[in-house]
Amino acid sequence: MEEIHCSDKGKTFSDIYHHKLRAFFKRFDRDNDGYLSHYDYVEMTSINMREVIPRDKADIISQMKSEVWSKVMEPLGEITDGVVKVSIEKLCQLDFTTPEALKATAAAFSTFFDGVDEDGNGYISPDEFRMYFKGHGWDTTNANEGFKVIDTNKDGLISKEEFIQAGCNYLSQQDDTPFKNIYGPLP
Repeated sequence: MEEIHCSDKGKTFSDIYHHKLRAFFKRFDRDNDGYLSHYDYVEMTSINMREVIPRDKADIISQMKSEVWSKVMEPLGEITDGVVKVSIEKLCQLDFTTPEALKATAAAFSTFFDGVDEDGNGYISPDEFRMYFKGHGWDTTNANEGFKVIDTNKDGLISKEEFIQAGCNYLSQQDDTPFKNIYGPLP
């Protein structure tokens, strides 16, 4: 996985882009202290995932989240009381629109797909997608709407390509598209 660099000071992002990053931040700030930490982003997800999907699949997701943390999030953080913490302001400086960032995002979502595809059939079913939400501790009532947006060919399943494209669109698109709500409504 390549590192995703912070944007140049002169680059501006749309309000939608900032809302998506703020929603991402809020979903992962598990202890609601206003910062993301390894505990928030990796450890809590690992604990929750192991309760709802098989351990080997949960471990795939946990390992990728740990890699994302060390290469993307941790460099943004500041050490407070011996813990690396990332503020919302720092997260909003990330530029997921560069070719390098899109490549790294696609690689991460490819691995996440392998963890979510519980039965290994090459597709994510609506139930598997709900378990992905539940494993993150997110409101599963939003999973159905997110599933419908990601399932672009409307066959009732999410392919790896659809999942990767949705993840890349969510993190990189500046425009107001349906992909903004794949994890639930924006705040």
